[in-house]
Amino acid sequence: MTLPPDDPRERAKKRAQEMQVSLDSMVQDERDTEALMEHLDRMIVDLVDLAQDWDSVDPAMAARVRQQEQQIHDLRGRVERLGEMEAGEAAKIIGAIRNELRHARGES
Repeated sequence: MTLPPDDPRERAKKRAQEMQVSLDSMVQDERDTEALMEHLDRMIVDLVDLAQDWDSVDPAMAARVRQQEQQIHDLRGRVERLGEMEAGEAAKIIGAIRNELRHARGES
């Protein structure tokens, strides 16, 4: 049995499907964010090692490398905060999907 397109249940199902697509996109974004953070962590470790190598050879260069390390730390912090905001949005979408599906099934 096909419901008419203006049926509230059909609209609710369609809305839930749209939200699921959005949620799937956010899950992929979260994976990408985690991969980026891992990459930034590796860069930080490499910069720490590089700064230590430069300490005895050229302290000014070691200081510049440490500045770069700090910039990467700052960038990682911003990426982490953005990831946390996306996780909050994903939780809202999950709740909305559940509500739409309940509505589609006629539950309150």
